[in-house]
This record gives sequence, C-alpha cells and structure tokens, in this order.
Amino acid sequence: MHTIPEPQRIEMPDLSLLGDSMMTTHQPWTVTLRRLLDDRTRRFGGLLRAHVDRLDDLVEACGAFLASHRDVAVTLQHGDLCPENVLVDDDCRLSAVLDWGFLTMVADPVLEMALTSSFFDMYGPHGLRTDRRLTDLFAEAFGVERVDVLRFKAVYALIGANAYSSVADGHFQWCAAVLRRPDIRSAVLP
Repeated sequence: MHTIPEPQRIEMPDLSLLGDSMMTTHQPWTVTLRRLLDDRTRRFGGLLRAHVDRLDDLVEACGAFLASHRDVAVTLQHGDLCPENVLVDDDCRLSAVLDWGFLTMVADPVLEMALTSSFFDMYGPHGLRTDRRLTDLFAEAFGVERVDVLRFKAVYALIGANAYSSVADGHFQWCAAVLRRPDIRSAVLP
C-alpha cells in the first residue's frame, strides 16, 4: 500500500472500525486504536478475563505500545488480507483486492503485516505454523522487529475478539488463543 509522508494528511472520509468506532483523519491513528481498545475492553473485558490471564496488563501494555508508534510513517491498511480477499489472474498477477471495510484504516504498515500473517490461514489445521512463518518472512523482508508484529497481533486480538458476536464464538476463541500464546505474551508483557 502507498506510504503517506508525514506531516501530509490523506483526505479520506471517516471510517467505521469494527462497526462502531470511527477513525477520523483529524487525529492520530494511535489515538483511534487506543480509544477502540479501551471501548472494546470496557464492553467485552469481562468475557475476555474469563479466558485470558492478566488481561488488564495486556491492555495497558498494548496501549503503551500504540503510544510509542504515534510518529511512524503510515499506510492505507486493508485490515483483512487473506486468500479469499485477493484475486489473481491466470498468471498469478494481482487483479483485485476485495472486502475493504473490516479494519480499513490509515496506520503503521506493521499492523497490516500482523493481520495478514494471522488471518492467512487462521482456522486451518496448520494455521499457527503458517502464522509464525509469515510473521518471520514479513519481519525479515521489510526489516521490522518481529516483536512489533507480535504486539500488533495482541492489539487486534483485544479489539477484535468480539467483532462478530458479544459471546464466545469461534472468532473470540481464536483471539483468546492468540492472547494466550507464549510468544505473544512475552512480546507484550514486561
């Protein structure tokens, strides 16, 4: 996706994130995500606490992580890049990217790496292995810290756990499992 040099601002409409929070172009993306993190934790934290130890510590550490990324160059994020949303032609050339809207926003490109590596095979029998391999490939290819990719995975798991339901559905269970992963926890918690 195209990098937007700072302090230039992209002119785009306000975006709905996860159906209920608005991202506006007049505030930093980290403020929007932190507000979403706080709102989702307030609304669904009780359910998450029943499935994830030290939830409040995870939320606080993820909030601090977001605050530390306030001044990075941003890109337009799709927010749901997975095989079903990427169309290619017979020669494997990109022809379309579908389904803009789930978590489409302007943010640190490492967020897109975290989401893509997580969503690529999230429910498949080799999902965790695929996630780890893509995380390593993205970190190496783009010269980013693997720990930052893992931290963004935690941010998503916290804000996205109840994206589809207010109960512990399959997506919630997947997000709770992400927050229990030893690699995620060691990246996020002091």
